[in-house]
Amino acid sequence: MVKQRFLVAKFKDQIAVNEHWKPDSLAKAMSASIRARVSSQMAYKVKRAALLEVDGFIKFQFARLRDYGNELKRADPDTTVDIKCDFSSTSKNPVFKRMYICLGALKNGIKAGCRSVIGLDGAHLKSAFGGQLLTAVGLDANNTSWVVSYAMVEMENKDSWIWFLELLCKDLEIKEDGAGWVFISDKQKGLKPAFEEVVPSAHIRFCVRHMWTNFTKLFPGKVMKDQMWKCAKSTTMPYYLNDMEEMKALDEDAYNWMTEDERPPKHWCRAFFNTTSNCDIMDNNLCEIFNSWIVDARKKPPVSMFEDIRLKLMKRIQVRREKMEAYEGNICPKPRQVLEKSKVKAATDCTPTFNGGDEAEVENIEGNKNVVNLRLRTCSCRRWDLTGIPCKHAVSTIHFRRQDLDDYVADCYFKKRYMAIYSNFIRAVNSMDLWGRCEDPPILPPAYSRQPGRPKTQRIKDSSEKITKAEGKLGRQQRSLKCGNCHQVGHNVKTCQRHLPPKENKKRKVSNQEGEEREEMSYVCK
Repeated sequence: MVKQRFLVAKFKDQIAVNEHWKPDSLAKAMSASIRARVSSQMAYKVKRAALLEVDGFIKFQFARLRDYGNELKRADPDTTVDIKCDFSSTSKNPVFKRMYICLGALKNGIKAGCRSVIGLDGAHLKSAFGGQLLTAVGLDANNTSWVVSYAMVEMENKDSWIWFLELLCKDLEIKEDGAGWVFISDKQKGLKPAFEEVVPSAHIRFCVRHMWTNFTKLFPGKVMKDQMWKCAKSTTMPYYLNDMEEMKALDEDAYNWMTEDERPPKHWCRAFFNTTSNCDIMDNNLCEIFNSWIVDARKKPPVSMFEDIRLKLMKRIQVRREKMEAYEGNICPKPRQVLEKSKVKAATDCTPTFNGGDEAEVENIEGNKNVVNLRLRTCSCRRWDLTGIPCKHAVSTIHFRRQDLDDYVADCYFKKRYMAIYSNFIRAVNSMDLWGRCEDPPILPPAYSRQPGRPKTQRIKDSSEKITKAEGKLGRQQRSLKCGNCHQVGHNVKTCQRHLPPKENKKRKVSNQEGEEREEMSYVCK
């Protein structure tokens, strides 16, 4: 029988180059190389042991966390690293609890031109000692994500979120209790009370995508889904009130669910969003995309995970900067696409009438009217106010005046603002063998309790998230089986017994309470 130690030593370098090697394919390659049978289970164990040996053992990486933080600050003095340990254990050495990292380039980048919008989210780590990764993601000039900071914590609760938010506010110099800032979340555990304590004056938004997931479990159907999203996308109070009345007419329980005190509309409806951030997003896709982007890194030990994230961000900043340098135009591509769509709608739907000043009355093809003020850059539909990009009413008004549309787009979407953000490069760092040694006692990994079964590496998705690759349709929950032959509920065609002959009647003896036996006929209804 081939030993695991031998296979690790022989195939370690090949596995390090191809980390995504499947166990079945790896087992075949090993068997062909050594001319002996290697099972898929053995290949899985060999791959796991080889990657741990290449990355360094987990306990060794925890012991070098302080050295890693010092190396990051040596490469970029603007970098913030905060490590929190537990000294209450019986051992003399500190036990790891949390680590926060905000690279200097990321910190300076969001200050250079990103909007005052931050998405917060947490993701489970897949390493042996578990934990969670908290992330803060901003919004750049092209409406794409700009990662601000990330932290490894023991669990997601009020205490960990307060600690993370306080460090984040200190790095971004958020003052006045967060006034003027927008925070978007999925209502993570402990995050709502953390907001109330750290940034009570900030505008908080809940992810409508997660809200719809909870809504559709109670009120299924496409009609209810479309109406809920229609209420969330309402940009004015009259539209919101009218859409909510339509929801009440469809299902009064759904109306009561959406108006409960725990989900006030100021957190999820555009009609209540402020107009200072030039952002109308209602979901937390900024963080969700980042978490799925680093899913492989979240399986690794701490130093390897942080290095994978840093390298990914370093490459992305370089690639995005080079693409934008080759782009011709003074407005970034994604805002330009939104503006082009408004131009098409303005040409077919809107007719402006000026009052002699800066105001115009725009009549839509449906017959309703909106008021546009070019001096204040506002429209009564509030789409221009929320995004900073002229809506179709504003576009028709600007074209009527023979003026340039680009002059009425908010400065946060310009190419020069984008280049200012991506002019902050993440500094290169040395490998572990060139790091300096810290004189403090080494950090021990947290307590680990192994759960039964094979460790899960993928999140269990909700039925609304499941998409079949072949058809591309959303998955659904199967509530009951219905037979295609007899049209009865409880079984399917394969198990239907409609065409089977009836079972023979059998006699059995049954004794009553007095001990007397009698025959009873049992039969099956056809």
